[in-house]
Amino acid sequence: MTVALTLLLVVLGVGIIGYPFFVTRRPRGEDEEASPEAKGPAILGELESDYQAGILSKEEYDELRAGRQGDSGEVAGAAGTAASVDDEIEQRVRVLRASSQTAPAPQREPRAGSPTAKCPKCGQAYRIGDRFCTRCGARLASGGKR
Repeated sequence: MTVALTLLLVVLGVGIIGYPFFVTRRPRGEDEEASPEAKGPAILGELESDYQAGILSKEEYDELRAGRQGDSGEVAGAAGTAASVDDEIEQRVRVLRASSQTAPAPQREPRAGSPTAKCPKCGQAYRIGDRFCTRCGARLASGGKR
């Protein structure tokens, strides 16, 4: 009897420990790749709960619900909408990056009455005692202790 109970416990322990090795798992992100039709009820349910919780106004709720529903009540092209939003965001980022690269560095005005000099590298005015140029970052010759 003791041998049978011990054997049963060993088999049970091996089964519990080995179970994860024999179970096939879904790859990560598989649920994100579901079709828009499969996600439709969940999205509409989230809209409904947000509206009931007061997060969305009636106008916002109606607009979002109309955008997510087709004539037959199915979700209308959520994947295409996401792609267009991504494209719009990428375009805005490109514009911002281009404008920040071409914009001149802001000119720092020295304090009134303080002696000034010009950076030998870029010509930016700086106060005597500054160690680095505020425009180009070059080390300044007069950069001693104040």
